[in-house]
Amino acid sequence: MNETVYGVLPHQEIHALLGNDKPCKNVILGADPKHVKSASYDLRLGTTYYLYKEQNIISDASIRISDMKKKESGVIIIPPHQAIYVSIEETLDLPEDLVGHLSLKLDLTLKGLMMSAQSQIDAGYKGNIFALLFNLSANDIALKVGSEILRLELVRMQAVSKRPYQGDIKGKPLKNVLTEHVNSSNAQLKADIDKRVERVNAKIRNYGIIGLVVAFLGVIAPSVFTYFGPTNINENSIIAMKQQLIELNKSLKDVELKNEGNKTKLDSLEGKLSFGNMGHSLQVAMMAKMYDEMRTTLSINSVSLVEVQSEIAKIRKENEMLIAQSNSLVSKEQYSSKYEDLQRRIQQNRNEIEMFEKLVKPILLK
Repeated sequence: MNETVYGVLPHQEIHALLGNDKPCKNVILGADPKHVKSASYDLRLGTTYYLYKEQNIISDASIRISDMKKKESGVIIIPPHQAIYVSIEETLDLPEDLVGHLSLKLDLTLKGLMMSAQSQIDAGYKGNIFALLFNLSANDIALKVGSEILRLELVRMQAVSKRPYQGDIKGKPLKNVLTEHVNSSNAQLKADIDKRVERVNAKIRNYGIIGLVVAFLGVIAPSVFTYFGPTNINENSIIAMKQQLIELNKSLKDVELKNEGNKTKLDSLEGKLSFGNMGHSLQVAMMAKMYDEMRTTLSINSVSLVEVQSEIAKIRKENEMLIAQSNSLVSKEQYSSKYEDLQRRIQQNRNEIEMFEKLVKPILLK
C-alpha cells in the first residue's frame, strides 16, 4: 500500500492524478503527461483571450473576447505596455485536500512578461484557469496557442478542507468572468505621454512657422519694401513722397548748375596756379573722396531722400572750399594737369545726376 504524500507533489504523484492510473481521480483535465515536470505541471495557453487594445469602447462598451480558433496564425501578440487576460487549455478538478499555486515560466519572464499576483487555487475548485499578464517591454511579445506558459504546483493538505471552494468563477469561461474593461496603467501613461509629445511637436512646428513669418516681416519684408517701395501706404504718404522727390530733383539740378559755375570759376583761375602747391593736391584728393561717397549714397538700391539732400549740402560746401583754396594757386602748368582731372570727375558727376533723374522721373509722373 502506497504511503500518502503531503506537501508539494512530486512528478510521480502528479502523473498519477492525470487519470491514467485507475482508480485515481483525474485532477488535470486535458493534460498531457509530457508536460509533467519534477514537482509541477506546465499549463498550456488556451485559445481565448481579452486584450484592451482590441476593444472598441467608443462605439461598443461590451467586452469582446477573442478566440484564436477563428484565426489562422495561432499566435497571440501582446503589444508593449499592454495587459492581457489569457485562458489555459487544461481545466482543473481539485479534490478537497489539494490546493494549487501558479507562476509564470521563467523564459517568458526574461522576455519582459509579468503575471499579476494570484491567490492560490482553493481545494475543491472545478473549472478554467485564467491569468492576467503584463508586457513590460518595449517590444511585442508573441505567445503561441498550446505553448507552455504557466507552472502549476499542487500541494496536498494533511486533512480534507471542511469548506471547499464556493466562489462564482467555478466552471465559467473567460467571457462570463470579466465584468469590466481592464487597461494597463503603463499603456495609459504611454498614451498620455505620446499625446503630450505630439502637442509639444505641434507647438514647435507652429513656432517654426511663426518664426518664419516674423523673420519675413522683420528682415525680408523691409528689404522688399526698400527695393520695390511700399505697397500699402495711404494716398497722403504717396503725395508726400512725390513732393520730396520733386524737391530732390530740384536740388540735383542746383548741384549741376553749381558744377557749371565751378567750371567757369576754375577756368578763370588758370593763370593763378602755383607749381608744387601741396594744398591743391590735398583738396583734389578730398574732392575725389567726397565724390565717391556721393556716388555710393546715390545708389538707387538704397536711396534715401534725407541722405541725398545731406550729401548735396556737403558737395556744395566742398565746392565752396575748393574755390577758396584754388584762389591761392599760381602755377598754370600744375593747374592744367589737375584741372583736366577735375573736369573728368565733374563730368562723371553730371552723368550720375542724369542717370538718377531718369530713374526718379517715372515715380514723379505717377
